[in-house]
Amino acid sequence: MSIFNSKKELNVEIGEIKESLVDYSKSIEELTMYYDEQLELIKQERNELATLELMMLGYAIDFIEWIKEVFKIELTLGEESLSEFDRILEDVHQMYMKNGLREEVLNDLLKKCSGYFGLVILSNYKGNWVDSNLGPTIQVNGVNAFVYNCIKRRIQSNEDSDIIAFYYALGESLDENFLI
Repeated sequence: MSIFNSKKELNVEIGEIKESLVDYSKSIEELTMYYDEQLELIKQERNELATLELMMLGYAIDFIEWIKEVFKIELTLGEESLSEFDRILEDVHQMYMKNGLREEVLNDLLKKCSGYFGLVILSNYKGNWVDSNLGPTIQVNGVNAFVYNCIKRRIQSNEDSDIIAFYYALGESLDENFLI
């Protein structure tokens, strides 16, 4: 399926916006406990709890724990961690350019980085995770922000992918419906 229509225009399909079940004002520890509790309920066949939002929270938690273990860096959910996150992405970009990354490793990294970036966004702006034909999207202030695409560009090409500017753009009134 192409993301372009017959006129070669970008065809973006946004799924239904569902009310957020996660309280993004909570600390990382509280969010981790919430995630673990939900996971236990899902294991008891409460499959309706297995949502995009919970999946992205899981990716975010995995990323935070991995960064703490490997880099000895304690990421937070505040804006102050964005510069640290950007430095981590720069290290990943350099590794990608030097050695490449197997596709499954790159995809796993993209999911986890996107989960964390999305968690920071949702902890500081009111919004929701939404599914789309371009992947998980965050809707904030009427704008669909494709965090996965932003992170992918940052890692693969490092061009036109300023995650900090991307983050702050979500707090502004944009004339566009999409931030890709």
